[in-house]
Amino acid sequence: MSTQSIGMSQGERAKWSIVQEASAIKAGNVHPNASFEDMTYMHFLEAAEAIQKTIHECLDQSLGPMIWACTASMLQTVRINTSLGTVLLMVPLIQCEKSQGDSFCSRLLREDWDGLAIRDYLAGTTASDCASIYQAIAACNPGGLGTSQELDVHTTSPASILDAMRVAATWDDVALQYSNGYLEVARYARHLVGWVSETTSWSDAIRRLQLRILAERVDSHIARKWGRQMGEQVRNRAQKVLDSAEYGTPEFELAWQAFDSELRSGPPLTSRQGMNRQRMNRQGMNPGTTADMIAAALYVVSSQCNV
Repeated sequence: MSTQSIGMSQGERAKWSIVQEASAIKAGNVHPNASFEDMTYMHFLEAAEAIQKTIHECLDQSLGPMIWACTASMLQTVRINTSLGTVLLMVPLIQCEKSQGDSFCSRLLREDWDGLAIRDYLAGTTASDCASIYQAIAACNPGGLGTSQELDVHTTSPASILDAMRVAATWDDVALQYSNGYLEVARYARHLVGWVSETTSWSDAIRRLQLRILAERVDSHIARKWGRQMGEQVRNRAQKVLDSAEYGTPEFELAWQAFDSELRSGPPLTSRQGMNRQRMNRQGMNPGTTADMIAAALYVVSSQCNV
């Protein structure tokens, strides 16, 4: 793999990252061969195109207005939230590149990345930025930050987005990246670089990374929809797939396919008491936060790798 810059604009890199993540065959997610009742692969392609155009048009704007503009263009184009978490993660990276230089993302690929540069940038954002981010989150109406009793996005926003994200970081990994300086995103980007350097395709590297993340961490999207206990069960199942056999072998593929089917089916009916089953089951146990984290890691990688 070349370590020379691919020479794409920030908007093009964002589109490439979203498309690459959506194109990989991942457990429980939308991809070219799998859709949800309310979301298809084409939605991601169209949203990525809209986000690319918006980033190009909004490069002179600050964090909050850019996040709101990208989110609004996504919703206007596809009428569904495909990429809110991805936008929330990518735009601070774009803003840091704008203020700290094009080589900013390459620093996340170093083992000594400590996150201070992003945390310092976010600490300097304004109440107006926070208000725009709250507007974007509320428009998408996701779980998590939007349903918190503290710093709810449907109420007046705080002075700093970090105040809200530090609260949400206890249950949401997108918010955790704001508060810890993208430590997980940086580590995932380094995994991708390592696997692709070993001649693995981008699609395989993404697929392997998804399974590793799911085995290490409870996916925030699953935990918010189905509960922490169910999230832990998914994490344990992912680890069993990793332990089943070497990646790519027939034994591994059988274990992976069973895991994928379980995620798409959702929990047993006994685990759904008190839930709106029709609404909850449209996407099964979709590990959506993991997908957002991978897309952000791909954006980091895209600054240095010839794709």
